[in-house]
Amino acid sequence: MGSYDIAANDPAHLGLEPQIQAILGRTPLPNNFAVGDGLNTAGYSFQANQLEKQIDWTLKIDHNFNSKNSIFGRWAQGHQNTEGDVVNAGSAPFPTSPDIV
Repeated sequence: MGSYDIAANDPAHLGLEPQIQAILGRTPLPNNFAVGDGLNTAGYSFQANQLEKQIDWTLKIDHNFNSKNSIFGRWAQGHQNTEGDVVNAGSAPFPTSPDIV
């Protein structure tokens, strides 16, 4: 068994197009070698993404009109979207990518 380099064995010696090289350069390297053939292919172990919508605002009103009459009110609202595993220590989907808040 041996590895095969497609770009190096291109009969026209054109190599990879710059657009393809850019896409491949942004792809995270595999981090799980327990899958695949052990030489040419490998896999990814990653945290499953979770989208957390969070609403947070706090408003508190207290008013005493007199000793027998008072009013109070509470209101809470807000908004936040977090993509990533925010429950288990905030791990990013891949080791080199951040959580997106």
